[in-house]
Amino acid sequence: RTLLAHLTFGAIDCSEESDDNKVDVWAFGCIFNFMATGITPFQCNSLANVIEKVKGTNIQYPESMNSDIKELIKEILVNDPKSRPTIKTILTHRFFAKDSAGEG
Repeated sequence: RTLLAHLTFGAIDCSEESDDNKVDVWAFGCIFNFMATGITPFQCNSLANVIEKVKGTNIQYPESMNSDIKELIKEILVNDPKSRPTIKTILTHRFFAKDSAGEG
């Protein structure tokens, strides 16, 4: 169960040594998705299914999900760590920007 839980929130590249925080960005995306939907983005009942879903980043989004949240999660949960946004970029995304400007 621990490995299944780890893969549910952990990036495939988490075993690679890196000095950036792209693995943390992935974990944030998983947690953010969980906060927005109540389920983990790669929720499955078997290790093989979780690995397959993570590799394909095949996430099902509720139709009622806020479009800004969905866009941000899609930008974050990409398998190539170099393609993931930085934390600074995430914080300037329109979802957070409109809230910090008192628009939300």
